[in-house]
Amino acid sequence: MNALWGATDSDYANKLAPALAFPWTSPTGRTVWQLRPATAYKKADGSGAKYMFQKDVRIPLHTERAGTGPVVIVEGTKQVRAVAHYAPTDYGVYGLAGCQNWLEDGLPTTDLAVVENRPVIVIMDADRTTNPQVWAAAKSLQTALNAEG
Repeated sequence: MNALWGATDSDYANKLAPALAFPWTSPTGRTVWQLRPATAYKKADGSGAKYMFQKDVRIPLHTERAGTGPVVIVEGTKQVRAVAHYAPTDYGVYGLAGCQNWLEDGLPTTDLAVVENRPVIVIMDADRTTNPQVWAAAKSLQTALNAEG
């Protein structure tokens, strides 16, 4: 087993390569890496993983662009990069790897301090209207952001 990426067989490199590697950097500068294999990795339970982080790593709120104006929080690896390309240059653009990745052990991440006293726009995946988990996560995030002012 490869403890780094959680692969369960000795052929993990062949299953993960070729792949895109995306840095996820917190507002404090801590970086973790996410892989996007060309072919989804099949887990031992039969499910697939399109995107992978190192096993047991804390996934940060990703700082795509800090900015001094309003903040946009975007769910999705490629989506956050697209928003940063099109958003006004003074906007702060931050990414979530998943709808609940603003939580750490059930509590809001301290990374959310970047929104303090700034207008915030949240863009979740399109399934927010059909997936109750995404809807609930978005509502909880709204409450957490209101607490940040």
